[in-house]
Order: sequence, then structure tokens, then C-alpha cells
Amino acid sequence: MKKKPLIIIGITIATIVVLVAILYSLNLYKSYKTPYGHFERVGNLNESRAGHKSFLMSDGKVLIVGGIKEIKNDYFDIPKEYVDSIELFNPNTKKFEIRLKEKSLSNFKTYNIHRLSANEIVFINVDDNIVAIYNYKTNTLKTIKYPRIPKKNYRYTVLNNGEILIYGGFELNDPTYWQKSIGLFDPHNNNYKHLDYNNLFSEKSSVYALPDNNIAIFNNKTRTIYNIKSNKVIDKSNINIPANFIVDLLFNSILQTYEVVLIKKNNDDYSVYALYNFLTNESTYLGETNYKGYSCKVNVLNDKELLFSACICYSEFIIENCKNAEIFNRDKRKFVILNGQKSGAEISTVNTKSKSVLLTGGRLRSYNFSNERIDVKTLKDAKVFKFKNN
Repeated sequence: MKKKPLIIIGITIATIVVLVAILYSLNLYKSYKTPYGHFERVGNLNESRAGHKSFLMSDGKVLIVGGIKEIKNDYFDIPKEYVDSIELFNPNTKKFEIRLKEKSLSNFKTYNIHRLSANEIVFINVDDNIVAIYNYKTNTLKTIKYPRIPKKNYRYTVLNNGEILIYGGFELNDPTYWQKSIGLFDPHNNNYKHLDYNNLFSEKSSVYALPDNNIAIFNNKTRTIYNIKSNKVIDKSNINIPANFIVDLLFNSILQTYEVVLIKKNNDDYSVYALYNFLTNESTYLGETNYKGYSCKVNVLNDKELLFSACICYSEFIIENCKNAEIFNRDKRKFVILNGQKSGAEISTVNTKSKSVLLTGGRLRSYNFSNERIDVKTLKDAKVFKFKNN
């Protein structure tokens, strides 16, 4: 008779374990706690997308823009098609809604989408010379089919005042002649103004916007700070970065601390990181992630900690996503593993107003042994990492 309570307890425990497993598989077991904060699922995007961008708006909501459409087989064999919708995430309701659906949005590659002002996003097509502006307040898209830019395939930098610095490119009537000329394009008035200071730029220049109408120009190993309004060079010096490190802006934009992530290029080992500060021209060596991940998304959590997420790792058969995210602590000078965050590559991350990072979309790759090809799935997943302000 005494065995019955033990049997009942055993059945109860087994039932709880099974229920937890079911909830976990259904993504209803939402929270993944860590010493630095926790991950929490917040539903799904309306459209699967990878390599897209996210913008925090003044009202605390997040715009989801661009990205590659759903792909279900070999990622490298299929021409990329871009999502033609803009989604909006409401952190209060934890829901996504389609804000705008416009076929012309599929003409813009994701890396040509930028914030123009507090309530505007600019889309630039340098191949067909088309510019479009999305206004968040009015939820409208204005397309400039013939912007007055006297060149195509140009390079550009969106400045903090809403103007676009145009440099390099080919003449409209002569696609073989590379122009060194520079100018300012005002997309609101469709106006282009030529600038005289041309010898700062070359075909291999990289240009990044800084505060106070300044820009940083990188040519090989030199860094020049140039003020557009006064048309003067403020500082010119050699780039102070560690040996064998390169700037990887394909996967990471400039952080709000005016730092950019550096990766070490040495025997295909891209998992050793450093930070370079555009304003001070100083570098900070970080070291290697625990999972030896590369192409990580990096977000500033506070003045001490950085979140490295959606990193890519090598396995025996295929390049795959690392199992977990990691935190880098500036004071302790080390990476710490965060359990519970396996997600796709090419996700989009953005800091929100509620001490959290929103992570959306991405893609997963797996090796199909039956037909010896890579299967790829574009994701709708969304989660937030709510961090502690240590």
C-alpha cells in the first residue's frame, strides 16, 4: 500500500517533464535565463527574412526593413530576391505587423538601406540610380526615379544632417571612367552640389559619418578626419589597429560608441576580435570567442559589456551557427557563454529602449546527405535579450 504514493509521485514528475518538453518544442517555454540577463521569444515576423535591418524609432517601436526572401535549398545557387515589405514591432504587445507592402522595395539591396533622419529611412539603388524615402510618421514611400546625381555605381555615406555624401562612381555616359569627384546630394530637394576637395578620396576609400559634420576617410593605412561644412582637414594620421586585423563592415555597422569591430585575418581564423574607435584612433584587443565564432552581430549593452550573437562556427561538414551567444566584459577582458540562444546567421539586431536587444529573422543551413547539397531555410523567429545593467 505504501508504494502507491511513490508511483503517483513518479507519474506526476514524468508528466511534468513531458509537458515541459512539449512546451519547449512548441516555443512556449519562452525564457532562457543567464547571469547577465535572459532571452525571451516574442513571436514571429510576418515574412521570413535574412540579412535585413532594424531601426529603433522615437516611440520605442522597431522598423524591420529589407532582407532576403525565403530560400529552402542551396543558398549559393539561387539569385537573391529581397522582401518587399516593412514590418513594425511593438514591444508592449510583442507583436509584428506589416506596416507597408510595396513591390518597388524589392529593388533595393539591404546594405543600401539607411536611416536618413529620426523618422525617415532612405533606400538607394546605385545601379539604376534610384532613391526612395520612407516616412515613418505618414507611412508613405516617396521614390525619386531620376535623382540629380551625375554618376552611377557610386559610393556614398549618409550624413547625420540627412544629406548623402557621394564619392567615386562612373560617368552616366561613360561606364569605363571612374570619377574621383565628390558631392553632396539632398534627397528631399533632389539637389546635388559639387565639392572641391577631391584628393582625399580614391577608388578604395571607405568613408564613415561622425558627429558635427565630420567624416572619417580611410585610405589603405591612413585615417583622415574631414569637416564638410568648413571644407577642412581636421586630422590625418596612420590607422592604429593591431597587426593582421581588418575592419569587417559586411556584418557589423558602427556601434553607438563610434567603435567598429575588427577581425583577425590569419589562416582563415576570423574568431579573434578587437575594437577600433573612429574618434580616438585607438584599438582595444578583445581576444577569441569561446566557440571560435565569426561574423557575429555585436550590440553595446552598457559601458562595460558587449553582446556577440548569431555567430557562425565551423563543424566537420559545414559552416553552421554557433550554439550560444557570448558576452564580452571590458573590465574582466573575457568572453562569457550565454546558454539558450541558438539562432540563424544574418539575423538583425537592434538595441531597444527597455534595456534589451531585439533579434529577428536569419537563416539556418544544414547539409543534406541524400543529395549532397546545402539546405537553407530563412526564418521568421524573433526574440529579445533583456540584459542586466551591471
